[in-house]
Amino acid sequence: CTLGHYYVFKNKTINPDRIEINGIDDIKEEIARMNIFLKNQEENNKCKKFIEENFTDIDVFEMMDTDSKIKRKWLAINPKDINKFVGIQSLCKKLNIDTKNVIFFGDSTNDLMAIKNVGVGVAMGNAETDVKKIADYICESNDNDGIANTLDKFVLKQ
Repeated sequence: CTLGHYYVFKNKTINPDRIEINGIDDIKEEIARMNIFLKNQEENNKCKKFIEENFTDIDVFEMMDTDSKIKRKWLAINPKDINKFVGIQSLCKKLNIDTKNVIFFGDSTNDLMAIKNVGVGVAMGNAETDVKKIADYICESNDNDGIANTLDKFVLKQ
């Protein structure tokens, strides 16, 4: 998504919400984030490794549909050191709140920085294994009111 636009490279189906392009040079706006969907895990691994070894100004995360049975994976690319925790820090600074007073819920690898650095980092019950490993707490999935139950426990003390 770049400034509200979704661009698709060599898409087989035309979707009115997406703009089909022939290559990255077709995009004239500044790119805020890219998602790369490849055909299998081997291609994801190769592409991720290539990006990490050749582009020091961007971060690449493997993402997964944690709320579906398919568990499809793809790569998400952000500018270097721009992540959810940076956003939390900025908001906390404006609101004069210490980030140690924040509870953050996440399920994928792009949530790791926030989960590691807030007061209580919570992995959703359906989160990826790497997220669960570093979380302070693992809650149930959204299907089982995981966020509401965790807020009851940590905020309302019920």
